[in-house]
Order: sequence, then C-alpha cells, then structure tokens
Amino acid sequence: MANNLPINIYMNKVNFAQTIIESSQNYPDKFAYRDGYTDLTYSELCVRIRQVSYGLRQLGLDKGNAVVLVMEDTVDWPVTFLACVYSGFVPVTMSVRLPHDLFWRIVDFIDARLIVVDDSVAQGFTDNTPIPVVTREHDIHSFYSLSDTVEPVYVHLDAPGYMGLSSGTTGIPKVAVQRHAMFYEGVKIGPNSYNMTHDSVIMSIPKMSWGFGLHNSITYTVGLGATAILIPKLPAPTVIFEYLDKFRPSIVASSPSIVKKLLTKNAQIPDSVVCFAQGGEVLPDAVYDEFLEKFNIRLETIIGMLEVGNINYASTINNHERGTLGSVLEGVEVKVLNDQGAHCQIDEVGELYIKSNMNAFYYYNNYQKTQETFIGEWVRTGDCVYWNKSQRLVFVGRTDDVFKVNNLVVSPVEIELEIEKSPLVQQVAITGITNFKGVREVTAFVVPAKEFSMDHFNDYLESNLFPHQRPVHVHIVDSVPETVTTKKDRKGLVHLLQR
Repeated sequence: MANNLPINIYMNKVNFAQTIIESSQNYPDKFAYRDGYTDLTYSELCVRIRQVSYGLRQLGLDKGNAVVLVMEDTVDWPVTFLACVYSGFVPVTMSVRLPHDLFWRIVDFIDARLIVVDDSVAQGFTDNTPIPVVTREHDIHSFYSLSDTVEPVYVHLDAPGYMGLSSGTTGIPKVAVQRHAMFYEGVKIGPNSYNMTHDSVIMSIPKMSWGFGLHNSITYTVGLGATAILIPKLPAPTVIFEYLDKFRPSIVASSPSIVKKLLTKNAQIPDSVVCFAQGGEVLPDAVYDEFLEKFNIRLETIIGMLEVGNINYASTINNHERGTLGSVLEGVEVKVLNDQGAHCQIDEVGELYIKSNMNAFYYYNNYQKTQETFIGEWVRTGDCVYWNKSQRLVFVGRTDDVFKVNNLVVSPVEIELEIEKSPLVQQVAITGITNFKGVREVTAFVVPAKEFSMDHFNDYLESNLFPHQRPVHVHIVDSVPETVTTKKDRKGLVHLLQR
C-alpha cells in the first residue's frame, strides 16, 4: 500500500477518523490494535469510534471543544482519540504522570470541556471537579453498547486536529495546536523513516501522550492499515521483552533511557524486528555497538519535535550513519542558520529550521512564543545542529542548553557522549550554571559506576576533553531526572541545586 491516504473531500472539508473508517473496509478483519488484554480488528475499531462519538455527544459538547485524554495505553486510548476527531472535538493529550497541580492548571489554561481518565486516575478527583470527568473502564466501556449510527463532523483541513504539550519547559508547558491536515501529511512523511508498510506491526514504547508515540500508534498505523502493539503498563524491560516475545513486531520505537535499560537484561529481541529505532537524543557510540553485538540488530535514530508534527529526519535503514540524525525525509525542508541569520557551512553549528505541512501553526494562548517559534512557513526548532561532510545532520543540543565558555561553544550533548564512554560513569548530565561573577561554568551531574573515584574521573576529563569543556563542578547523584518524554531534565537538576 502506498504511503498516501486518500483524502475524501465533503463540501471542501475532511475528517481523518472517517477516512480511516472508509479505508479499513478493505481489511476489516485485520488487527488494528493489540494491548495484551484486547485485540481490536479494524471493523471493531470503526464501530467503537462511532459508539464513543455518540456517547461523547450526549454530554453536550460543541464542535471545537477541547477534550483532555489522560489514560494508559490500552486500545481505548486510540478509540477515544479518534472518536473526538470524528465528532469535531479537539483531543488534548496528557501524561498520567503529570503532577496533579500542574494538570489542573493546564486544564484551566486550555479551557477544557471534558476529561477522559483511567478509573485509577479518577480516584484522585473530588466531587466538585469544575468540568465533567469521564472514566475509561466505566463510562467509555459503557459507550460500547450505544448506537454506532452517528455521522462524522467534517472540518476544514486547517482546523485544529489535536493539541499536545511541549516538553522540557518550566511552568505551564507550551500547548501546540496541530492542524487536521497534519494527520494526512503524517501518513505521507512519517512511515518513510521506518520503511513502514500496510503489513508492518509496530510497537511504540513511548506513550501516546507524547507526539512520538501518538503518531507511531495512530497516524502512521491506521493511516497505512498496519497493526499497533500498545503497552498499558509502565515500560519496564521485563514487560517490553514480554510484549516483544508475544507479539513479535517488525518495528520497535523506543527512547534512549529504554535502550540502556534493555541492555542490562539477559533477554533477546525476536528476529521479527527489522527496524529498532530510538527517538529523543543521540546515544554514545558505545551504546550503538553494544546494542548491535547483544541483539544483532542495528539501532536507528529518529529525531523530531511536537511543533513540527514529529519525525522529520532520520538515520534509518536506507541512510544509516551512526551518531547522526540522518537525512531529511521526503516532503520536509530544513535550513541551519547561524546567529547572523546566514546559512551555516559544513561543520558550522547553527539552529535548525523546518518547513513541512506537518508543522503546528501556533501555541494556544501564547502569542509571544508563537511569534518566536513559527516564522512564516518555518518552525524555529531550538535544536543546535550542523551538517557533516556526508550531508548528515549532527545534533549538538538545545539552544537553551548550549552555551559559551571563553567564547567557545560548549555542547552538553557532546560532553555527555564523551564522558559516558568512561567505565567510571553510568550516566551524566551536563549544564551551564552562572557563578556569582556572571560567568557560565560547565557543571556535571554524575551517576557513578561501582569503580568510580574522583581522582580517576578528573584524570579522564583532562585526557579526553578540551579545557573549555571540562566540568568546573561535579555533583554525584543517584539518577538523572527525565522529562515526561524521557529526555534528560537538565533544568530539573539545576532547580535541585537552587533549593
């Protein structure tokens, strides 16, 4: 099947969920979703989408209303998400692990009109909740007995399709508004990074509350008529290997922290897996080598961000080069600009801009950040990268993480990759902290290995890092905190020091 989902136009408007329903008539008995508890065929998916749509409409919601989804990854998650799209509502995806107070601040900020939660999460809500709450096991499941003769609500391609939270920020995260057209564009662009087809079975370890997981398990999957394996539990290595053995996917999407944890277990990845990709951050070369040696499969790198739909460049089966982000995918344009706004030369670090029909088009209720990020047809990503000699993109870090020492650029990612080669260290996070003189100093937060000693560690730093890269301060920590999208939370470590 080609990576082009037909857009069925009705009075110049569309509905992605309805397009899925119409396309799936060609393969009604094929599995759309399997979560270890429920197997859902495409025909069953279509019926449930309409039934939940019917139930949600009985609650008095209007077209364009925001509906918050905060559930674990069962088959009910994509059903509810697509039911919202089918109804003309705007689903807002949130992690079940958001702090309670932050969750309610975001709900109020986006003026949500309904919350759909797991029953276990609902236990933390009080009776005086300001907006209606629908529970998954009680209410959503009861909707499955309702009528499925409800018509789709068609919207313009540029109408809001869904909203997601941008990670790595303090205070209220930025809420990116994605166009309905993004779903269709995603089916054209995203699967190319995995060589994904109609016959693929994909298991995405990142949750659907994260854009990476959402597109892996919904946009690409049902867009191609493929099958998605969902993991409702916390993705501990034992659980991941259990699901790998049981469902034998052909594609696995993961994250840096998960990759490292899998390497610690005495288990094997089944030979059904032809593509194992990790998204979020570039890993040390030693991890790529160890992964290949242990599992006999090459680890691929996928990098994207919420504001640009998701995956836009990848080092995958057709264009692999370890340690790089690979090549730009078809349908995407990029440019790398320096501080003066000029195009960067080979090996010159600059900021990455992306032009794609998957781009979001604004931040909800945040005009200033919208102006800073969405520059015409381009998104200013905040990623520092450079082109290497083979025309592959190399990730250096985030613009708010990269800083200068003695007028020389310091890349936390580059330093971390070098330090993590040492057997003295399990994990490290690097950041710049301003001292009392107003000078940025390289600061390391180190999770030590058993054989760690500070003297040997300092010797390693002196032998392997340039003077401007060497940490001025080293803090020993038990673990490096992560954002909800499993990236290193460098800001979180700095806040710990300030307490």
